[in-house]
Amino acid sequence: MDSLICDLLFENNKELFLNLDKKCILLTGATGVIGSRMLEILDYFNKTKNLNTKIICPTRDPRSAKERFRKVSNAVFIDNNSLKENDELGCCDYIVHLASPTRSKDFVSKPVEVIDYMLDSMRDLLELARKKNVKKIVYVSSTEVYGDIKSNDISEDEYGLVNTMNVRSCYPEAKRLCENLCVAYNREYQVNVSIARLTQILAASSTDNRIISTMVKNAIEKTPIVLKTDGLTKKNYCNVYDAIVALFYVLFGNELVYNIANRNIVNTIKQLAEYISQKYIGKEVVFNIENKGIYPANSTLVLNTDRILATGWKPLFGLDESIKQLIREYK
Repeated sequence: MDSLICDLLFENNKELFLNLDKKCILLTGATGVIGSRMLEILDYFNKTKNLNTKIICPTRDPRSAKERFRKVSNAVFIDNNSLKENDELGCCDYIVHLASPTRSKDFVSKPVEVIDYMLDSMRDLLELARKKNVKKIVYVSSTEVYGDIKSNDISEDEYGLVNTMNVRSCYPEAKRLCENLCVAYNREYQVNVSIARLTQILAASSTDNRIISTMVKNAIEKTPIVLKTDGLTKKNYCNVYDAIVALFYVLFGNELVYNIANRNIVNTIKQLAEYISQKYIGKEVVFNIENKGIYPANSTLVLNTDRILATGWKPLFGLDESIKQLIREYK
């Protein structure tokens, strides 16, 4: 964890993070790309900013997670299956639900498992929030809920179609239903909930198979970037540290749903590939289009971020600095 980045985040959002002092957060997906950094940031603040935030992390393999984060204090790792009876959960003030399937191949080869996991975990956490009187639950959703829509300024209230006859739609449809479950629990049981729709996140991970990570590894190795689509999908991007801060603004915000993106980082996949190729590799982008059914159809999905900006959140990192961060972390 980069202490300079952590210090920068804290100094620019000090009042926000002080709200976490002496609070307990249940964090799912703590071993993932975003969750692991959130866990380490909170640990850094506990150790250097005199915060006392407890973090409970349900995982599939608590022993492995505990070993991976052995330097993290004030964190408890529990089995996913113990959400209903674990005594640690009695102190929980907030829930941040980051855990989700992310592999495009699984959306095609294991659609039933994708749907089951997403809905079961969402219901379990909402039930926990209801029974334990949790102050707030944040569900981290996806821009894929917007479906087939082309817009350069899409607000949280706009939606396109999702083709239910396409097996890959298991992912956006399950995300949509999880969002609706949040709304249902809010209406029927008064569970305090907010939904964060994340755009593409710029982050490094040893297990990340997303195209942006592949591009950065190509930059390090000086090998050509190979695109398996025409790369015409256009969207916002957001630095992972900016996204994490945004999630805490959502946690203490008053709206039901927020778009999270950096409106100053808008590119097609092709443009991003060409940018990295020209600046770091010096070779042409290669197109090897195959297995179109695995990937979403081309879309223009540029998010309106007025709502999250109104909370006081401001992204700190642009595209160039984000790519440099990725290169440093992968090296």
